[in-house]
Amino acid sequence: MLNIKAMAKNKPALRFKNDVPVKISFQSGEPQTGTGRFGPWHRYDVAVDGQEEVLFASKGLQDRLALMGDLSGRELEITKKGNGSKVSWEIREHGENVTPNVETEAKEFAKTQNQVAAAEIESLGKRVELLEERVNKASFVVKEMIERMRNMEAYIEEIQSSADQKAQEKARSRAIF
Repeated sequence: MLNIKAMAKNKPALRFKNDVPVKISFQSGEPQTGTGRFGPWHRYDVAVDGQEEVLFASKGLQDRLALMGDLSGRELEITKKGNGSKVSWEIREHGENVTPNVETEAKEFAKTQNQVAAAEIESLGKRVELLEERVNKASFVVKEMIERMRNMEAYIEEIQSSADQKAQEKARSRAIF
């Protein structure tokens, strides 16, 4: 198991107080991640008032930060709201509330994924139709070839039979003379 404190390299961990906005400058775009005794963690290198700190994002905060794209170099104002199990987060950038709605984003993501899946299924259906068409054509060609081979075999048997008859006639005619 990783030692999270050692990874933080003696940088203080940012602690949020309820309803107190904190201006955070993200030094990295993506968090470092791992699993500790309390489950998965997401650690960001940040600066607060010019001081380097680390932000261990809770699941609720991480869900929102993950929807915001690359955070590197971005300055966000994050406010923890509520207590206990009723915690919510507000994220502002340049004074504007940019807090992603996780539920709406999740529904939109699912809708997009469903559309992608439907398009892939339609594409696969078209490929299957093309393959079926090719298989049918190949089957027809194979049947034609088999029929031609049978005709050729019959023709060869005729020639062989004719040759055998001529050879027998020749042998009889020699035997008579």
